[in-house]
Amino acid sequence: MYELLELSQLISDTTNSITVSSSGWNYVTVTDSLGCTATDSVYVQINTPNTGSSSVTACDSYSWDGMAYTTSGAYTNTYTNVAGCDSVHTLNLTINYSTSSLDTQVACDTYSWNGTTYTTSGTYTYLTTNAVGCDSTANLILNH
Repeated sequence: MYELLELSQLISDTTNSITVSSSGWNYVTVTDSLGCTATDSVYVQINTPNTGSSSVTACDSYSWDGMAYTTSGAYTNTYTNVAGCDSVHTLNLTINYSTSSLDTQVACDTYSWNGTTYTTSGTYTYLTTNAVGCDSTANLILNH
């Protein structure tokens, strides 16, 4: 008559686990103090974490996963992938900035500014794009 023993009963406390590094079938054979052997097998699926990165250039601010960023830098978020493992994504963010200027002028008759000639006093705005691709707002206060 044979006694059925759990594998944990056959392995001492110091060797009650095995380490595997790849998916597949793993076999364990143990011999007890009476010379009896037991073999067991287990299929181990090793799920691996993911890593990824993306690079983004934005003007003034950028929103990513509910956070607004206003400075350039590398930002990291950790998610859970479909296998239940960590998935780490790094955002390499470059923030460029909009510019604005104010110019006050006094003119007797006409005043030419950014390709337009003005004949009356007022506040005028010229919108363009700056050297880094962001908004540039130029304001003119003209007095006659």
